Amino acid sequence: MAVHAETILRNGTVWCGRLEGVAQAVALWGGRVLATGPDAEIAPLIGPDTRIIDLRGRLATPGLIDAHLHLLPYGLGMLQVDARPKNAPTLDALLGLIKARAEALGPGKWVLARGYDQFKLDVKRHPWREELDRVAPDNPVHLVRTCGHISICNSKAFELAGITATTVAPPGGLIEVQNGQLTGMLAENGRDPIRKVLPAATDEELVGAIERAGRYLNSLGITSCMDAAVGMHSHFREIGAYFAAERSGRLPVRTYMCLLGDPGPKSIVPDCHRAGLVTGTGHDMLRVGPVKIFTDGSAGGRTAWKNTIVAHTKMAIATKNGTSDQPISSGIDPVIGAPTFRPVSSRYLIAKYTTKMTTTIAKNAVIAMMPRYRLSISGASVEACAGNRENPENIKRLRVALHVPQLFLPSHERDEAAERQHGQHAAQPDQIHDDSAVAAVGGIVVVAVEQQLIDH
Repeated sequence: MAVHAETILRNGTVWCGRLEGVAQAVALWGGRVLATGPDAEIAPLIGPDTRIIDLRGRLATPGLIDAHLHLLPYGLGMLQVDARPKNAPTLDALLGLIKARAEALGPGKWVLARGYDQFKLDVKRHPWREELDRVAPDNPVHLVRTCGHISICNSKAFELAGITATTVAPPGGLIEVQNGQLTGMLAENGRDPIRKVLPAATDEELVGAIERAGRYLNSLGITSCMDAAVGMHSHFREIGAYFAAERSGRLPVRTYMCLLGDPGPKSIVPDCHRAGLVTGTGHDMLRVGPVKIFTDGSAGGRTAWKNTIVAHTKMAIATKNGTSDQPISSGIDPVIGAPTFRPVSSRYLIAKYTTKMTTTIAKNAVIAMMPRYRLSISGASVEACAGNRENPENIKRLRVALHVPQLFLPSHERDEAAERQHGQHAAQPDQIHDDSAVAAVGGIVVVAVEQQLIDH
């Protein structure tokens, strides 16, 4: 019996991979690539029910993968005040957005906002509690910095949370007080009292957030992602929301769930274990991944401890996160040796490693993650089979994918490159202009215009 494709994209340029090159057409079936080749060779796969997409010379690529984001919280945040610098470049503009939302909601309702960056505000500082009081005197306000590690609250929010100037901050947190008064700033675990009084999302709102964020990713050509801390907003209920979204056809992206495993009541690992959800459970669209453990804070939020060797590392069954300005040397060992976790494979991931990036540090990071590694630097992700860590082909693959040629060099070139790079940031990967039209079709990204790449 003849096999017919479900979808065929033809009359264009289909990028199949760095080694595989390009083709004129691609046939899709069952969520997989059935065949690629010239239009004439793919034509016999057209059946009566085949969906045919004429690329009209456009470029199609495999769907993009976001290796580290927070899908469900991002979807919830899409309904909050968007306080990013493009919307609020000045303090007055930021306060104006909060004031407008408070007036729209009415007295007593929470005003939730996220995205400000004090370094990009005209005043070059965080907002004060009193400033939030002035624009929203009758509403509790919770304003989250872009990094997600810092919150600014007004007096109404502090009143509901029972926070005063004499409240002792939880371990690993900050409740900032100056001159005997609350400034409004809460950092890391210092936000726990506020989190307890924030309005809880319903199950339907959680599923809606997953769908909303997933559709947005699709619009950017992203078809797969890792939610890097499932459980950090609504605890174990997030697991149920993900499975409900998948069952009801509301999970638009393949999702790899990284379970929040911080020691104590925040961890969802015990609940997952009782439910039989271990690494690898799931299927093509939704799968349980590793466990995430925070050990440090944010560089941008200034909550990170910058003078210790703490690496963001991840095993297939455990994750250790942190920020450091030192080379990786001991960050992995404590996780491997912890009696709570049993490694199920010898794969590691540097999920986030904020550092003074020299070539030696970067190479040490790769050496620490043998025999298979995935590396994420400045938003670029690459996975490579290790074998011999000095294998020139592996180094070449990393060099191409990361757009940072000087990071992975033979040892005799490394010191010279490090000296040239000293005092500079590692190069950012190429990014596509926002006005480029991108759509995801069956795991394939169709770029509507020839891309103009920019290097930030």
